[in-house]
Amino acid sequence: MVNNWLERVDAIVIEAKNFQKAEGHAKAECFCGRFPDIWTRHKLSQKATGIENDILEAIDDGNFRRISYQPRLLVGITSSNVRGYKALNSRTYLMNKIVQTLMDVEVCKTGVCGMGGVGKSTLVKELAWKEVQDYSFGTMVSVKLTESHDVKSIQVKIAECLGMKKFEVDTINVRASLLRERIHKEESILIIMDNIWEKLDLIEVGVPFGDDHKGCKLFFTSRSLHVLTEEMGVDEQYCYKLDVLSKDENWDLFEKKVARFKQCLRTECNSCKTHIRLTSLGRALYGEHLYPMGGQEDEKQKPKPKQKK
Repeated sequence: MVNNWLERVDAIVIEAKNFQKAEGHAKAECFCGRFPDIWTRHKLSQKATGIENDILEAIDDGNFRRISYQPRLLVGITSSNVRGYKALNSRTYLMNKIVQTLMDVEVCKTGVCGMGGVGKSTLVKELAWKEVQDYSFGTMVSVKLTESHDVKSIQVKIAECLGMKKFEVDTINVRASLLRERIHKEESILIIMDNIWEKLDLIEVGVPFGDDHKGCKLFFTSRSLHVLTEEMGVDEQYCYKLDVLSKDENWDLFEKKVARFKQCLRTECNSCKTHIRLTSLGRALYGEHLYPMGGQEDEKQKPKPKQKK
């Protein structure tokens, strides 16, 4: 009901503005001793009266006893347990630095760089979840990019995250204007762009930042520090490098993952009611799963079949 009323009010405002700009007002006024066009003045008067009545009616209908606020837009945000995220010291320290930077009113862009597979996308998901829990931003948008940037597809992804209707136009500039107008309605918004490969023109996409919208914060991930600093304009002091895990963290993470595997094995063992089935399961796991996990060095330790003479 409230949304319908708001759409109605917007329509009245647009109609009133168009009426003020409409041609014909000059003919309804006296000029150099000439009498105004009576018919034109009559028509304009009728139009103005109609708009006035619409405004008064909208004011009367706008006395709502109870109003509910639209929930925050949180797209693709899931809990840590569902994502399987494991807190590690190096990642926790980096996460805290990123959060501090995002809270800095003077900084609008920040990012993380690191080699492929080091965990940038995982860090992005955890960052989004943390910001949701802390209510740091009113709206959260997370977009996964591809190696070849397509502005139109990026615009569509952002629009979907913002709950916008499907674009009825195909022109990039018009889409950018619509996106910019929609993002400006958010007092505070975090836009995450994961996997930046090359320069992306944010103005062309329709993302306001800096003086254009101080409440809009941007977070990028990339394999290249050069892309973040030179192509996306992120200050190097706000670019954080995500290194590979230390040996201790590697082992800690491995143990946590194996613990789940052990539980699966226990379940399988409990389902084996006979000695033969249990032995068969053990031999299958030993031959098909344990050796491939080792690599080339472990291949050398495998018992070699005896060659027939």
